[in-house]
Amino acid sequence: MAKGLIFGQSDAFKCMHLPPDYQRDVIFKKELNSLLGTILKGEKNNFANLLRLGLGGANPPIPPPKLSDIIGSVYKAMDSRFEQTPVANIPTDSRITIQRQARLAYIRTMINLNRLRRIANPGQTAFPSFWDDIDADLETRRTKNTRCSINVWTPSHRKGSSTLGWYENR
Repeated sequence: MAKGLIFGQSDAFKCMHLPPDYQRDVIFKKELNSLLGTILKGEKNNFANLLRLGLGGANPPIPPPKLSDIIGSVYKAMDSRFEQTPVANIPTDSRITIQRQARLAYIRTMINLNRLRRIANPGQTAFPSFWDDIDADLETRRTKNTRCSINVWTPSHRKGSSTLGWYENR
């Protein structure tokens, strides 16, 4: 998904940030995969920590439903092709692509983060809805990566060099 966003950019962006013949450059692809993997692992760990926040104590909140249950329920309710299919069988249907599951997982994550924020601040009454959180998050993702700026290929790149550059915002 992230590579699709990078490779879907304008030609001017590609000329500025990607090496010549980047689509066939094995070293570039390997280093890009490594960089994206590192970023995703960090995001995964942050997400796990956020989910644990507020889920302890004597009366822990009800845990969020499993993704497979959400997928089954959503598709059964919204897609007439699945009306007669048992909810448990829907997530394994070949028509439910990984991309569709990822979209539902993202929405589930944002709903959960909103819920955890409400639990952590019980006295506060004015909270944005999870839809507002989703809009704000997507706007941030569209305009700027807040975690780090990625200069996919360092400006000092010379033919034959294989250095990927990325710099954390401080």
